[in-house]
Amino acid sequence: MKKDFTKLASDVIKYAGGEKNIQNAWHCVTRLRFNLKDKDVVEMENIKNVKGVMGAQFSGDQFQVIIGNEVEEAYEAVENQLGDTVTSQGTTETNKGNEEGIVSRLMDFISGTFTPAMPAIIGAGLLKGIVSLIQAFNWLPQNGAEFKVLQMISDSAFYFLPFLLAVSAARKLKTNEFLAMSVAGVLLYPTMVNGFNALSAGKTVATMKLFGVLPMPYLAYSSSVIPILLALWFLKYVYNWVKNWIPKAVSVMFSPVVTLLVVVPVTLVVLGPLGTYVGGGIIGCYLMVVQAS
Repeated sequence: MKKDFTKLASDVIKYAGGEKNIQNAWHCVTRLRFNLKDKDVVEMENIKNVKGVMGAQFSGDQFQVIIGNEVEEAYEAVENQLGDTVTSQGTTETNKGNEEGIVSRLMDFISGTFTPAMPAIIGAGLLKGIVSLIQAFNWLPQNGAEFKVLQMISDSAFYFLPFLLAVSAARKLKTNEFLAMSVAGVLLYPTMVNGFNALSAGKTVATMKLFGVLPMPYLAYSSSVIPILLALWFLKYVYNWVKNWIPKAVSVMFSPVVTLLVVVPVTLVVLGPLGTYVGGGIIGCYLMVVQAS
């Protein structure tokens, strides 16, 4: 018989200050996570005493309620009771009496973006290990359909990581998920992929220049993280501005068009290359530290 988490969800929401105090809610592997407007109204001890709750704490500006292995079911009950609260209120609003530091907000954004995508990433990662074992011990013919299917499953979540992060980042930033995936689609569009592969093979490829002036380099955006996150951050503000600027009567048709026409070129010219080089720099520094140790 399926366990009912309705009472747990109701008590957690109540002692966290009620629906109006919750800006955003999501979960990780073992915890319910909340962005709250006012931390001071949280009844911490009462939450810790709720049946089914294993603990509660603040981590930076994020409120965490420890549930354990049944966190998905608990979150489902919380989501049902919060309704539109989870999806309609922004997460960038400043808590009353609390100025969020930029590091805290950045960590909160990264956590809220990666956590929903973790099942796919973990599953693909474990399967990659299995595929490596199959290759090492030659358990399956590597030109067979079975091995190729396993390889595709283990690679897909990493290759199309920008799509996964586009969805979760859009939810975290409270912007349109389908516009987010459209931006990710441009980064992994065959023109970009083929151009990068050709350059990697030593072939000559004509540079794409916007308006004949601004270069849009062919880069490897598959498995990338920072470029899509920068693009989604930019998308949020552009889309909100465009919706406020365009008359409501034609907003449904023209807001997405104008948004994509602004966001995609800026991403290909500035944000994508910037994110790629920053990511490469982080990896380079990490390798230097590892080698030095």
